[in-house]
Amino acid sequence: MPQPRMLPGPDGWGLGSPALQATRSTQARPRAGTGQQARIRLAGKALEHLPIAVAVIDRGLNLHYWNVQAATLLNLPLSMRDDMPPLAHALRDGGRLRPRQVARVLTLCDAGIEGEGQGGPSWLRLALGRQHSIHVKLHPMGQDRWVLGFEEQAPLGIAGADRHDAMVDPLTGLGNRRHFAETLADLLAECEPGTHPAVLLVDLDRFRAVNNAHGMAVGDAVLALVAQRLNREIREDTIAARLGGDSFGLLIANGEHAGALATRILGLFGSPFMVEDTLIRLSASVGIAVYPAHGGSADALLQHADVALYAAKAAGRQTWRMYDAGAASQAIARRTLEADLRVALSLGEIWLAYEPQRDAATRALTGFGVQIRWTHAARGPIPADTFLVMAQDSGCIGALHEWALTAACTDAARWPCDRSISLRLAAEQLDDPDRLKAKVSEALTASGLTPDRLELAVSANAILGREGQVAEALRHLRGLGARVSLTGLAAGWGTMRHLRAHPFDRVTVESALVAALASDPETTAMVRAAIGLASDLGIGSLAEGADTADLAYRAMELGCRTLQGALSGDALDAAGVSDLLRGSAAP
Repeated sequence: MPQPRMLPGPDGWGLGSPALQATRSTQARPRAGTGQQARIRLAGKALEHLPIAVAVIDRGLNLHYWNVQAATLLNLPLSMRDDMPPLAHALRDGGRLRPRQVARVLTLCDAGIEGEGQGGPSWLRLALGRQHSIHVKLHPMGQDRWVLGFEEQAPLGIAGADRHDAMVDPLTGLGNRRHFAETLADLLAECEPGTHPAVLLVDLDRFRAVNNAHGMAVGDAVLALVAQRLNREIREDTIAARLGGDSFGLLIANGEHAGALATRILGLFGSPFMVEDTLIRLSASVGIAVYPAHGGSADALLQHADVALYAAKAAGRQTWRMYDAGAASQAIARRTLEADLRVALSLGEIWLAYEPQRDAATRALTGFGVQIRWTHAARGPIPADTFLVMAQDSGCIGALHEWALTAACTDAARWPCDRSISLRLAAEQLDDPDRLKAKVSEALTASGLTPDRLELAVSANAILGREGQVAEALRHLRGLGARVSLTGLAAGWGTMRHLRAHPFDRVTVESALVAALASDPETTAMVRAAIGLASDLGIGSLAEGADTADLAYRAMELGCRTLQGALSGDALDAAGVSDLLRGSAAP
């Protein structure tokens, strides 16, 4: 797997959780306050479900904490007789390790602390017999604390290793979904009045695109780096787990701090992730549910945190949302609609509309712009800007556009005239130029459509961060004989450079910009500059949304050669286009 250029990853034992930071035995802190007791319980519950012997030490090698597993493995007392006994005394008095082995453990700790953890977890192996040994690891925790993990290596058949594997995510070293759920359930079962633990669900935004563009190995490396950042930044009253895929969960003992924690988590994604020589930029969304206001059980908290997460994504991502009962119904309705979208194609609810394109000077019909439409069986027409965003969030946008490509080529090949079709590519399709080339080739071959009648539009926003893939994709498409156009001028003046950098055949001025021509001088100047540059480069131009004579005139005045909109004709289905072409002799 590609190696990230960052600090070494979690140690694989699930010991990286800052829930352990500055944690000491309850026997050593009999008069801890409510907040401190909540942190102690959270750390204790996290450790109970990891069958690993753990001890927490300071720079002076004094013990601050050990769990029951450590007491059992090393013959340590369950209660501290001293406030902070020296590690050397505890190991010596336990008698499980020989004096030379105790000395090796102390040397390990001295060396690891002296290096301040710069080399990641240090470890050694202590033999207990022919088939038994103890692996000891030292892991820096921050705040002048280090955690010692002791794992007994026994012959096959010992159940502890199996339980460890069942509780730890092997990729990140964090606890897994089972560990998170059991820790949450136990914490709530012993939750005292006045304490309000909270669940935070963290989901990486559009992480599928990382896997598509760079491969699963790079995606796994990024997930490991995300886990590292979580471990470094969250505080002592929090544990983290990987719940599966690109989803993480956090449990915080004091829900009053949940919003601040969510803000810090979002800040972790302010800088890119480096994997080998590749910079990966990511964002995340967070959903929060607090006990007991948002649920009296572990299942209810997880469900409502998930609803809040969905609300954060619906709000534009890169943000967090607290569960709100009033907004829950909207989130559930949106999720239901997303589920309906997944089966809409198989139910025949997705179809293509064709908007006529006409020569601005002669009014002759030159082609059709392809639009994906969804007519829901119960709800009727669903706005494109609603369901296309859903398709992108759910990861099916690429499949939807591939279907549209095949269907549009098939429809156009059956028309009685040789008018062209123009349809947009999804940004995700550009992540895999070879697949895009194969799909376009398949659509052209299966339909019999000549390549010169197919135009594929690329958004300027989709090019950002994909310059290499876009150049390769355009080279493939032009090699097949298809035409390519640039759209998305609303992204700003910077899009002009794409006209020079890539071999486009046409520039498209989208509807929002055409509508602004009547009132926004800056937009008018930008459109004029783009069309002028395109003309100088021998590139055509198309104005979408030219619905009125005034807008059509303004677009023509700026140099647009082709118009699309209500003034050019209503959008039609495939059969309607055939009737138009046959009945009017393709005016």
